[in-house]
Amino acid sequence: MVEVFGTQGEGLRIRESPGLEAPILILGLESEVFEIVEGPLSADGLSWWRIANLYDPAEAGWAADSFLRSFEP
Repeated sequence: MVEVFGTQGEGLRIRESPGLEAPILILGLESEVFEIVEGPLSADGLSWWRIANLYDPAEAGWAADSFLRSFEP
């Protein structure tokens, strides 16, 4: 599991595919926890992970690892 962090309260843009130009699907809130589904893949000089909401797996997409950190419940 990973936690959104370091967004200064702006949230993390979770995208349709890896890359800064990919459409934004959802916004991950600061401290929100997600499950890693796939990755990492490289795009635009960043490492990207496909993550999913723990309570609603339909809320899923790709996020840059710069704003994710390991989370242990």
